[in-house]
Amino acid sequence: MIDNEKVGKFIAKLRKEKNMTQDDLAIELSVDRTIISKWERGIYIPNAEFLLKMQTFFDVTINEILYGERKNVDNNDKIDSIPVDIINNTKKRIKRYTIFFISIINFLIISFLIYYFINNYNSIKVYKIYGENSNFGVNNGIMIFSKEKSYIKLGKIYNYSNKKIINIELCYEKNNKEITLYSGSEDNSDYLIVNRFNYNELYEYKDIPLIINGLYIKITMEDGNIEFLKLKFKKDFSNNKIIVNNIFSISDNKNIDDDKLVISNHILSGYEYNSDERYFFKNYVNDNINYLEKYYKDINKVVLLKTDDIFSEYYEFDLSNKIVNCSYFENEELIDYYDYDFESDKCIYGNCNKNNVLFIKEKYINKYLKNNN
Repeated sequence: MIDNEKVGKFIAKLRKEKNMTQDDLAIELSVDRTIISKWERGIYIPNAEFLLKMQTFFDVTINEILYGERKNVDNNDKIDSIPVDIINNTKKRIKRYTIFFISIINFLIISFLIYYFINNYNSIKVYKIYGENSNFGVNNGIMIFSKEKSYIKLGKIYNYSNKKIINIELCYEKNNKEITLYSGSEDNSDYLIVNRFNYNELYEYKDIPLIINGLYIKITMEDGNIEFLKLKFKKDFSNNKIIVNNIFSISDNKNIDDDKLVISNHILSGYEYNSDERYFFKNYVNDNINYLEKYYKDINKVVLLKTDDIFSEYYEFDLSNKIVNCSYFENEELIDYYDYDFESDKCIYGNCNKNNVLFIKEKYINKYLKNNN
């Protein structure tokens, strides 16, 4: 190990032996006097160029300068080992620097990956949008959003009433104020709403939960009446998998003829298929009550509508989540509404009539559940 202070004192001794000042030595070596001062104070040692010059001028070896003494019997081996020590020390220093820089690079890479993961994991979500009541329905809408942009496409609105739609508005509420995302005619309901966050935005990124939980359609009829249809969201995709499994079932790529084959005969019996709107349906009358059953395979949902001259009952059953939405109307006015979860056997909204929803399940819905279990 080179002792800088010892080397500096030896250089000063060699200079004084020649009766030279630091200025004189600086002129001899063609270097600034302050450099000589720093050598002699041990701040740092001369480089190879000046070691060679001093070796000739002072008639000593470079090894002796770097050891800080002239060679004698006692220090002969130590002075001869100076080059080996320098090489070993240089290797150790290079190794330390290499480990240091590799650690810095690994830290930066890991930090970037953590930052990227935090900002991108589960940042893209796709929702299917649907909803239906006794007069209107939507079952092919979609919402896609990331942290930069979002897309909403309502899809076609199905009008079950005998009145003409004049205008539709797609809205949600924020701070008790109605925010309109789209307004136009029924024919343009398939319009794609594109929103870029933080740039001329229709809504903020933080509003997405408000939209998912409270998006609705405000429908103006030809007679001036305004009706509302609350929309539901079902998550279809999110990038929340660290390892993506690209193996998929053949059934994920079926055409509609294949779809018909996977539905059991007891469901197909008496049902027709609507190819435009992609659902199986059945109309019938029993005890002066009109029944309309629908099965939407794309979203795995059953809809049952029971109507007479005064009362209507509307049931929407999500087969995937085992949740039924029940709505009751008198003279087309909503008089009751509740949601019931068959999975947990609990009422999750409103005052549920458990006996009624269990009857609906046993009589109408179980045949679909048997096919989907």
